[in-house]
Amino acid sequence: MELSLVDDDTDGTAAEETISLALDGVSYEINLNRHNATKVHQGLDSWIASATRTDAGP
Repeated sequence: MELSLVDDDTDGTAAEETISLALDGVSYEINLNRHNATKVHQGLDSWIASATRTDAGP
């Protein structure tokens, strides 16, 4: 069994989520703890609500 620990890319604490996003044709991933991931999701919610989804995901 292998245990892999990932740090939050913004503050070095233990990450709990990896967020993938794309902007202007460039894809990004960022590892975040629960608090920082919530801030990203809340910050993007209004923009996503107005956007058109372009993939076939769930």
